Amino acid sequence: MFSLGKTLGLTANRQAPYSTFSFTGWPLGLNTAIQSFEIAKKELAEAINIKINSGGQLETRPAINKHTSTAITGKAIKFIARCPIGATNYELLVDEDDKLYYINSGTPTQIGSALEDEAYIFPYKGAAVICDGSYLKYIDGVSSIKMAYDDGTGTNGYQFNNSDGADSGSTALGNGTNTRLAYKFTSQAWDAGYTIPPTTATFKLSKTGSPTGNATLYIRKTADGSSIASKTFIDVSTLTTTATEYSISFVAADISSQMSPSIGYYCSLEYSGGDGSNYVKVHYTTVSTSGHSSVYAGSWTDSSVQDPIASLRPGRPPKAKFGVVWKNRPILGGDPDNPGYIWYGNLTYLDWSTANGGGNVGLVDSDSNNFPVGGIEAVFGDLFVFGKQSQPCIAKLTGSSPSDYSLPLLLQQVWSTHKTLKGVVNDLWYTSEDGVGALTGVEIYGDLRTTLISDPVDDRIKDYWNTSNTIAAYYPRDGQYWVVFPSYHRVLVVNSKIAVSYLGAIRYPSTEYELYRADYTTDDYKWTIGSAGTNEYYLQTAAGGDPSISVAPDALTIDNELMTEGTIGSLEDHQWAFGDNNGLGYNSVYIKDDSGDPDTTGVTVRSLIIPTSLASYDGNIYIGASDGFVYKVDTSVYKDIDVLQINPRFKTAYIEMPFVHANIAQVQLFAHSLNGASVDLNIYRDGFSLTPAKTIAFNLPISDSAVLGDMDMDLGDADFSISGSQNPIWERTNLNARTFQIGMDDVIITDKALFVSGVLLKYRKLEF
Repeated sequence: MFSLGKTLGLTANRQAPYSTFSFTGWPLGLNTAIQSFEIAKKELAEAINIKINSGGQLETRPAINKHTSTAITGKAIKFIARCPIGATNYELLVDEDDKLYYINSGTPTQIGSALEDEAYIFPYKGAAVICDGSYLKYIDGVSSIKMAYDDGTGTNGYQFNNSDGADSGSTALGNGTNTRLAYKFTSQAWDAGYTIPPTTATFKLSKTGSPTGNATLYIRKTADGSSIASKTFIDVSTLTTTATEYSISFVAADISSQMSPSIGYYCSLEYSGGDGSNYVKVHYTTVSTSGHSSVYAGSWTDSSVQDPIASLRPGRPPKAKFGVVWKNRPILGGDPDNPGYIWYGNLTYLDWSTANGGGNVGLVDSDSNNFPVGGIEAVFGDLFVFGKQSQPCIAKLTGSSPSDYSLPLLLQQVWSTHKTLKGVVNDLWYTSEDGVGALTGVEIYGDLRTTLISDPVDDRIKDYWNTSNTIAAYYPRDGQYWVVFPSYHRVLVVNSKIAVSYLGAIRYPSTEYELYRADYTTDDYKWTIGSAGTNEYYLQTAAGGDPSISVAPDALTIDNELMTEGTIGSLEDHQWAFGDNNGLGYNSVYIKDDSGDPDTTGVTVRSLIIPTSLASYDGNIYIGASDGFVYKVDTSVYKDIDVLQINPRFKTAYIEMPFVHANIAQVQLFAHSLNGASVDLNIYRDGFSLTPAKTIAFNLPISDSAVLGDMDMDLGDADFSISGSQNPIWERTNLNARTFQIGMDDVIITDKALFVSGVLLKYRKLEF
């Protein structure tokens, strides 16, 4: 047969063969530091409300729920801890006004008065030790806050101490004239409203003749002579003619009230049973001025040249902002008067000065200021001390006993804050403005190294770092290190269990969580046009009343995009504000949306939680919030606050087809959920990343292995779940592109987590 083509030497057009492109897991996690065109195929340009498991598979995050049923109205929760006090475990909270609470059947109940500043609390020997930047405090019950003290025998352990003074002479007591002899002193200055008990007193005594009866020690106020404590000091018949130091220790029954700060007292030894030939001799040291001796013979007479050889304990405790327990000792840091010191207790929080028991040690050197302490943490029996940004360093405490303790330099150019330094299984994780890092053991803990692991999300840290208020916690159930920046609306979540080798370095994959407080576009609310500003709407209940929002939102999103905060009456499109601009008599949320009434345009407006505190205990993570509630991860529910879908979503790297356009013919999603799920898969092309070129809805079927007990979901969430044969996991796309990106959003889950292990594309080149 005649063929023109053959005659002319022409060949028929033929199509390129089909090829496949696959995303098979994303073990490297999120990379926001560079553009999506530059990241690796195993990285994600966006990863919100998903976590990465050990195989690089994506899994939807667990939901959060309220842990407290009652809020501390209008006050952010700034600290959370669980401490065993006596035989009872108490959950303790501190609010933004520095008030301390314990959770009583879901309701915060205040303990005592406000603390001095932000608090850090840790459990120790049946008490909760409180570091508030001032003198150390504690609670051993939930009725009051107590001042700790230093009952050690070192210099700091005394209100006054002349027990080693020279014996210059003696004064007669009980000689028929003098009935009281006192060391007159002013108690040390400490935080107002707190008291400390007298514990131990000493006097150096001898006798003349054969006095009989008891001498009693009183602590009296100089203002009115009233006694706050008293105890039999000695049977004077047992005294000798040789001057000897004697002591007593007070117990609770001896004390009617405790010492207050900066108050004048007499430490008064009292005896009236002798005469001119039989009396007690109280020994003193001669001084040139400012003596403390005072004798009572019907009235008090002070001596400016005598100091009784006497002492009274305890003294003030150290100041601290944070602390840990190490080898059964409380360890403190953040002393504002001695920022370069850590303090160690003598196996108690009430002795900080006994030789070879309690005391302090300087970071790197003995100076109290050169290397200020940023954080302390114990791991594997070792205590590590981090410096601050001004003098970055890490030291490890050395020495077999307190007298040998030192903090030699271990590493330089590393620093942290106590709010981000956390023990993570076998390592220490920390965050600073330089990034998220880990101090890890190498060669069976014989060596150490630090690794900055946050380069892929370095922009988040550089943009949002706040030295005072960035916080972190470890979530052991998922092996995650959570970092919260106070001005960023998402939580940075680093998986500490997955170490991935990439380009010669170790990577720990990150994702981000958005935590939801409320959806303001549900049937519970309505938006009403305001009287000021154009297209400004304020929130009301569906019935037109007060929506009962006690504090301004932390952040708002509209259709997953962050809204910026503005000023009521002059808002710009997609801005929000909080207040009352319409004489409502209550505060509400205002937004501006130029597209129209949010009730009718179909937008979704959500209020987010930016945690104000984090805590980890009982294998869970607890979240303090600005609305005065405590939240927690709650695996018994699948929606935030049990009503809000968690809205997981991700975007892949942008993939370029070299030198050609391609026809993406089909796409297949590798995903499953025990109870089924609804997923929108988006294909972006040719550089566009906001508006998809094609959206494909995948309805994942309920697994045939699911049993009735698994199906604890809201009925409305499961209306997509039909038989598997009607839910193909691949779809035809017929989409031409030279570059493409895959995204997932609009996910509806039904009680069980959604797992995504990959995406497969079938394509062929249009030019070859």
